[in-house]
Amino acid sequence: MESHKTSKDLNGGNVEEGDTIEYAIQTRNTVSGSTVSNLVISDELPEGLEYVPGSLKVDGKPVTDAKDEDNGDYEDDKVTGKFGFITDMNWHKLEFQAKVKAGQAGRTIENIAKVSGDNLLVTDSPREAITVVEKVIVPDPETPVLESQKVSKKLGSGSIKAGDKLVYTVKARNTVPGTMVSNLVIADELPAGLAYVPGTLKVDGHKVTDKADGDSGYYAAGRVVGEIGDVMDTKWHTIVFQVQVEEGQAGKKIKNIGEVAGDNVRAPEEPYEEIIVGGNDNGNHQAGKPSKPGQPGKPGQPDKPDKPVKPGEKEPTKPGPTPEQPWVSTGGGNGTESGSKNNGQHYLPKTATNMYTYLLAGGLLLIAGMWLARRKKTDKKNAS
Repeated sequence: MESHKTSKDLNGGNVEEGDTIEYAIQTRNTVSGSTVSNLVISDELPEGLEYVPGSLKVDGKPVTDAKDEDNGDYEDDKVTGKFGFITDMNWHKLEFQAKVKAGQAGRTIENIAKVSGDNLLVTDSPREAITVVEKVIVPDPETPVLESQKVSKKLGSGSIKAGDKLVYTVKARNTVPGTMVSNLVIADELPAGLAYVPGTLKVDGHKVTDKADGDSGYYAAGRVVGEIGDVMDTKWHTIVFQVQVEEGQAGKKIKNIGEVAGDNVRAPEEPYEEIIVGGNDNGNHQAGKPSKPGQPGKPGQPDKPDKPVKPGEKEPTKPGPTPEQPWVSTGGGNGTESGSKNNGQHYLPKTATNMYTYLLAGGLLLIAGMWLARRKKTDKKNAS
């Protein structure tokens, strides 16, 4: 007997988990005029393969899987085709399908068939081996969705001013697993007021030259560019570079807009970062100095306030002087009342109040005297 065995991946390409394999085992008698008694072709499926029900054929004709009156069956992982007595030298064939089970990636599966007959002294054992490779997810290049961010950081402390250097980071990622961004590019066209610092460009953490010389980044005509290429993961990809704030930007807002694009991305992302430049026109910011507070008023200096007054506040009203407080007259003589300034006015001695006191005391004394005189007159008249 002459026999051989072949396999075909019906899914095409490399054999992967889940693929369907079509097996064909053929045999023929090579001795003219002889007879093969009860020719049988069988195949016991090895571990890693699973028979596809209803796929069995004997000499091109479909047969059932059950053991019945037809010429084939499938039982206990064994496929069998019965051909009866063979008197010709034609090829006779057994065909069936098997599916590659999960967990077979990286393995080689060898399938050995058996060709036998009642009067064959030696059985034939045609074999076929398949190698299962890791399944590759074919990305859909039409559906990636980008996410992007942009941040800046000043080198050194303090507010941003002319001459300072900033580090810009522009990053982007694909948010849809299993898709591919074709030719991802992260770029930044610098606005007026910012100057690129030569030799500071990094793409995905790797330093690149400023020239367009075949590496993944460059700087030209005010534009910083990072060429990431095809992206099939969902990791962040970045460009990092430095700029210097130019003179004449004091008090201005500088908005820096990046651009993230891909050949199969419908609308590019435009992450941006805005900075405010402090200081004066020459880039050096000096905080204004507060004016010196007024000195407390001193005797002989009534025009000086006792306490500095904040802008927008009214000068507090001082309480009026009391008789017990000494006062300073404009002539310098000491009195018993205060003559200190308050709100632009001087307090004068309270002479009217004193005069009223004297008159009241005198009136009381007069009334008391008249009462005593009248009392004495009455007592004398009663005595007589």
